[in-house]
Amino acid sequence: MIPNIRSLRLLMFCLITLNSLEWTASFPLDLDNNLTLKSATLSQKATRVRRSLLEFDAKAGHANKQLADIFHAINDISSLRAGLVCNLCIVVDQEFVDAYKLKESTQVIIFFRKIIDRISWVFRNIDWNGDGRPDNIGFEIISLVKGWTPYTAEYSGSYSKPKPAMELLGLFAQHNFHHCCLGVGFTNRPFAHNQVGVSFIASEDLLGGICDFRNPTLPLHSANVALISAMGLKGVQLSERDLGNVLIHELGHCFGVLKHDMDLEPKCSGFDTNKPIPADYISDHNEPPQGRFIMWGQDIQGTKTSKPNNLNFSPCSKAVVQKVLYSGTVRGKCLTPGENEIPYCGNGIVELPEECDCGNELKCLQDSCCGPRGSSDPCQLYKGIDPLKCSVLNQRLLSTPGPRSNKTKSGGNMTPFISACLSNAQKFAPYYDTFLRDRSDLEEIARLTGQHSYHLAFALGGIEGCKPKWGAEFDIDDPVVMNPIRAVQAMGGEMIVATGGALGPYLEHLCGTAAELAEAYKIVLDTVGTNHLDVDVEAPVNLDIMNQALRMVQQERPNTTVSFTLMIQGEDYGLTPALGVDVLNHAVRTGVRVDTVNAMTMEFGCITADFGVCIINTANAVLGQMKSIWPEKSDTELKSMLGITPMIGRNFNGNTFQLANARTVVDWAKANSIGLLAFWSIERDSPGCINTVSPYCSGVAQERFDFTRIFFRVNGAVN
Repeated sequence: MIPNIRSLRLLMFCLITLNSLEWTASFPLDLDNNLTLKSATLSQKATRVRRSLLEFDAKAGHANKQLADIFHAINDISSLRAGLVCNLCIVVDQEFVDAYKLKESTQVIIFFRKIIDRISWVFRNIDWNGDGRPDNIGFEIISLVKGWTPYTAEYSGSYSKPKPAMELLGLFAQHNFHHCCLGVGFTNRPFAHNQVGVSFIASEDLLGGICDFRNPTLPLHSANVALISAMGLKGVQLSERDLGNVLIHELGHCFGVLKHDMDLEPKCSGFDTNKPIPADYISDHNEPPQGRFIMWGQDIQGTKTSKPNNLNFSPCSKAVVQKVLYSGTVRGKCLTPGENEIPYCGNGIVELPEECDCGNELKCLQDSCCGPRGSSDPCQLYKGIDPLKCSVLNQRLLSTPGPRSNKTKSGGNMTPFISACLSNAQKFAPYYDTFLRDRSDLEEIARLTGQHSYHLAFALGGIEGCKPKWGAEFDIDDPVVMNPIRAVQAMGGEMIVATGGALGPYLEHLCGTAAELAEAYKIVLDTVGTNHLDVDVEAPVNLDIMNQALRMVQQERPNTTVSFTLMIQGEDYGLTPALGVDVLNHAVRTGVRVDTVNAMTMEFGCITADFGVCIINTANAVLGQMKSIWPEKSDTELKSMLGITPMIGRNFNGNTFQLANARTVVDWAKANSIGLLAFWSIERDSPGCINTVSPYCSGVAQERFDFTRIFFRVNGAVN
């Protein structure tokens, strides 16, 4: 059963009944002519970068005249305002991955990057408020979870009896997308009545659409969601371009468009309003010369050719979206702001004097050519990179990975040691992000701060499946990663291996049996030389496989400690049900000894204005949940099992964890003998990117390692 949606006054919309799937035509692109249109305004290097982008698009068959026009409009820097970004959390089920033959995680990322990049170019060129300038509002992927079918149990059986799209959206909405502008799900399961899309609609008055972080006490957890089916009429699978067109339409609803253009006045039909509009303007046989707009309605996918209006919004749609974006309501407030000046490094647009722009945090982590915002050379090509051979915006994942940091000191042939448990005096272990290409030397960090214990994030699967790799890329025994870790261990440091995380691909997804997963866990533990394992659950996993694997490891190695890092639903609620409490209950039933419940106190809604007090209230709520799971334990014992892990500085959802909040949390943790404190991440404990979310800095005013000095006090030191 799903909640009564009407009683919650939620607006839902089922998108399209497919009549045909013929809107797949692309236009040839004259590279030489188009590149000269704006060349006078571009530096030589920037022109070379743009040429490489267009050449790649032409070869891939994804360039057409409409997108080329948008590309050049964006390059007109004099008319462009600073960019805003709607951060997307994409969830794709295994059936979708199989249908599009996306065998490797990298293929999944590339597939969706193509779609979202195309959509972003379209939206960035829209003038929503009618001032004659593009509003430059685009989209970026901040998380991509593969292999999750959120309604498997509810939606089992034959394709011949598809479920209503609204019912499935209600199930999908139970996932926590509070840290996203929008959560978008893709499935290969058909919806009833040949519909291929459904979403909540933004409104000035009602709940739903972009940035709508629902009150966690309501039955539906997230209202900022859309769900797309790849199965069209008669079981025909949508092309990649058709998927993008469906998503563009659904995003229009998420931005506030309630009614289709075909249900509105004639001026929204696409006909020239300076001329008489035919009485039968709605008829399929009387299409305007410029084509129908994106939000026309049922036959949007039946367009025979790609015409100018097909990638534009009608005046009616723009008027509604303008109210949502600029009326001062909650809508639009989660959009990542750009700077007041142009250019803005980090918006994914190459603007003078930039040489490149790899976009948001997720894209820059995968980039092999371009320095990210917050680095020593932001939006500049890495030294030795030939821009003609590097498509820095669209296809960085196809390029050869860039050089790794050469800062690492050789640790020699150190023998890893095994520690039984974290010392009682060592209660602070921040996360160290092994995935960053320009990561700092962990040995240097330890010497500067005196902090010797860390969570190593993340041991993941990769293109080789259930073979553990750091960040899904580096071999688990890669000396570039491991030498500084071993050097810190030689100082007396203790390491906690973390699996899972926000991005994946999870070992817990790629290992097909509990025995395989247990073996993967042991490989990582042995390589690092530790008995501490942290499972960060931010996506649904097979609990039987995961917890049986953990039990196997503990049975073979009784000193192995297990912590679960789990998401928060709300200040007065505590852990999320499915990805929190259920995980712990299942672990207990399976026989796993849970040593630490690490509350991920980030990216959630607070009732209390003071973020530090909010986190304390949340911790108390989690303790209440733990009491129901382990009623035999005393309050003191439960507090010793509790971990608290905020994201220091600016969070993706707009919350900001300041230095003062850190002092509040640490003081409370010391007074209550809380078992573990951590934060995400040690790399971010640096200044340099005020009001920005970056993997390299906190986004708040601070000196380097200020947060570490405060948290270090929980160990008994005074800083």
